[in-house]
Amino acid sequence: MKTFYYLGANDQNKSGVSWKVWQIHRAGRVVEVQWGAAEVRNRKVVPLWLHSLRWQHATVNGAKAVQDVRIQQKLRNGYKELPTGGLPKY
Repeated sequence: MKTFYYLGANDQNKSGVSWKVWQIHRAGRVVEVQWGAAEVRNRKVVPLWLHSLRWQHATVNGAKAVQDVRIQQKLRNGYKELPTGGLPKY
């Protein structure tokens, strides 16, 4: 499962900051995404709640292509991939 996060300004929050998490997982022809709000605890991004959607494609190659397209969309929108060890050090 690949996990991506977004940190951005949000005037509606008391802190003025918004954390979002987005995850994608492919198993054969099935692609599943989960997304939602998150917070940082002990230098790790922890989802507060997640929504999920799952799609089954006709071929494995079709599922891989959809996964790649969705990941590129998130990267263009400012999401960053979460390293395995937790948050990057700033």
